[in-house]
Amino acid sequence: MVRAFILGAGFSRAISPAMPTMTELVKAVSGVGLVDAESLTKFGNDLEQWLSFLSVDQPWLTDADNLSNRASFIRITDEVYRQIVAAERSVVATAPPDWLLKFAWSQADASASVFTFNYDTLLERALSRINRVGTWADLYVAPITSRAAAASGLFLGPSDPRGSLPTIFKLHGSTSWAFGGLDAPTSDPIVLTTDLLPWAPEVAPAGERPPRYQHMYDDLKPLLIPPTYSKGPYLANRSLKAQWRAGAEALARAEELVIVGYSFPAGDLVARQWVASSAGPQTATVIDPDESVTERVAALLGPSVDITHRSSISDYVDGSSGPLLRWRVYLSADEKLGLQVDLHCDGVDLLSGVDRVEPPWNPFNETAREWLHTLLERLQTGINEMSVVEEESGGRLREAMFSVMPAGWILDPRVLTAALGS
Repeated sequence: MVRAFILGAGFSRAISPAMPTMTELVKAVSGVGLVDAESLTKFGNDLEQWLSFLSVDQPWLTDADNLSNRASFIRITDEVYRQIVAAERSVVATAPPDWLLKFAWSQADASASVFTFNYDTLLERALSRINRVGTWADLYVAPITSRAAAASGLFLGPSDPRGSLPTIFKLHGSTSWAFGGLDAPTSDPIVLTTDLLPWAPEVAPAGERPPRYQHMYDDLKPLLIPPTYSKGPYLANRSLKAQWRAGAEALARAEELVIVGYSFPAGDLVARQWVASSAGPQTATVIDPDESVTERVAALLGPSVDITHRSSISDYVDGSSGPLLRWRVYLSADEKLGLQVDLHCDGVDLLSGVDRVEPPWNPFNETAREWLHTLLERLQTGINEMSVVEEESGGRLREAMFSVMPAGWILDPRVLTAALGS
């Protein structure tokens, strides 16, 4: 069954509570003095309404007032960008949740279409973490380009993808994209400004980069379509329009639609009508703590669609993807035990009954790794080729890897029993 996902802010929030909600963004922007509380009150404290007012010229205002509104709109949008980037940096300073790794892995295996209204790159970073992608450009549908500094000597392209990939539609733009701004021609290209960012704490560069790299994007603006009722000025960009058209075609092909953390607010008319006019799934799953979102989705998709509700994305992933296997080969702190092997399946210790003094592998030479790799290959053919480094080897650690099993995979106890010799 062809499956597609629509991701909203609730998806990023499920990854980490550090990712801000709209209410928290309003507070953050207010904290730096960019939000006029009195003006916002006139719009029912609705940031979307107020930004919509600021973003377009009002016929009863003077040119000076309209320009002032436009300047406020740009400053607020720039601050939203900074808040999202700062939040993302704090999130990736700690390990990603297991459910996100499983989600990224399983949707890559399925070559799923993923439509996201989020600006952040947490999903892209997760795909980088599982070593499936050589450049984020392979993930995006929007026609994008990149820049190379003059005389940088960039001759080699990125590596090919490692296996299949999901297709990501960043419908409201991305913190990794930039363009010439609203005054640029509609043919202005989207530029990929960041690529393959790791899921790891940000590390200060060892030295300052040469001057040719320092101002490569100074003429561009972050491409974030702000939460306004009217998105026409942004969607006039041809690359964005091409993405939305391709998205409509992919959405029409989807037989199952999974909506995660997106409530289809009344103000987002473009998104609501895009789904209502393009989607025709047989089934839909709404994943949101608020069950009333299901009624909103039902009104958009029509009575013929079978809709179910789930409250937790982690529970959904655990039920729809294979388990996460982790393994380690390491030199025990107790010299009498030699090399040891750990193997866990979704946190369950598969070697809990092993005699660590006389294990089924030889603990005093490097055959422990060979024993483990043979066991893994018997559990799932090809697992060693697709596994991902969990920790860099060194010192007492010989190997630390993980892999996600195919959906529906069940541990064969006979293989495990035979390997353990009992």
